[in-house]
Amino acid sequence: MKRTIYIFLFFSIISCSNDTSNQYDIDIYRFENYLFSSDSTNIVERKSVWEKELGDFAKYFDHYIMHRSNEDDLLYCNELLLFVNNSEMREVYDTIFLKYRDFHNLERQLENAFSKWKGLFTQPPPNKIITLFSGFNYGVISQDSMLIIGLDFFLGSNSKFYSFLQDPEYIRMQKTSKFLLSYALESWINFNFSNYNMKSDFLSQMIYKGKIMYVINKLIPSSSIEDQFRFSKNEMFWCENNEFGIWSYFIENDLLFSIQQRELLSYLNPAPFARGMPRESPGRISYFIGYNIVSNYMRYNSDISIEKLMKETDAQLILKKSKYKPKR
Repeated sequence: MKRTIYIFLFFSIISCSNDTSNQYDIDIYRFENYLFSSDSTNIVERKSVWEKELGDFAKYFDHYIMHRSNEDDLLYCNELLLFVNNSEMREVYDTIFLKYRDFHNLERQLENAFSKWKGLFTQPPPNKIITLFSGFNYGVISQDSMLIIGLDFFLGSNSKFYSFLQDPEYIRMQKTSKFLLSYALESWINFNFSNYNMKSDFLSQMIYKGKIMYVINKLIPSSSIEDQFRFSKNEMFWCENNEFGIWSYFIENDLLFSIQQRELLSYLNPAPFARGMPRESPGRISYFIGYNIVSNYMRYNSDISIEKLMKETDAQLILKKSKYKPKR
């Protein structure tokens, strides 16, 4: 039975479990609530509290969000108050508060995912998950033992703030709460395994993206496959029905060993569509092909652990042993 302890009003939620050793005891700090409920009577004290409780995050927030240049604490506290009392910033915060007032479902999903992580990897899960209003600077950041989530990046594709920022439609479609979990897990996977992704050729990059998706699928198996990939249902349907054509295009255009990042960009990153393919195709299409290659590889090599998979740097070996041949 789980119990929840609230420490510091609006600030920290610490959840504990009496379950097995693989259960992840999640600590979630709702920093945006703590900051935006501050005023001139408590800002100095609260700043001292978050510096003590959150350590390196306080430095991260000062440098990357507030762009602090003033060493005087009192003057900086005044800058913080100007930030939280700015009408435009307050409007964004109010939107975040209404959308994520109840965080229990996401808390449970994160807890379940990182409990599974503990059973797959020797690397620990984050010991703190901190949410904040990032000023539209960052979505998800993994740093040391912390996972930092900018909730302002997940307000929904129709949010007026993204229109103000002139985000193109394919970017706005990514900024929805149903994709938050996938983003967070990809960030943590990258934080732990990007050192095993040092090759720039397309095959290596595609296999690495496929590994990420394979792990995400193991961590949140009950989530829909399109949400794991951060595709729409139509985009997922198109990929599944055109897998042979996608792979053939990569082969016929000699892309597998290309290191020309410009021509590979739309296959590895969000884009309106994949270069050289119909407009129904999604950007980041290499995630889909890579996932199918890696899934095949693990099916034919069941003695390989997921951690060993993540540390295998020979993409050609994985492709060969996967026996990957998409059906026409």
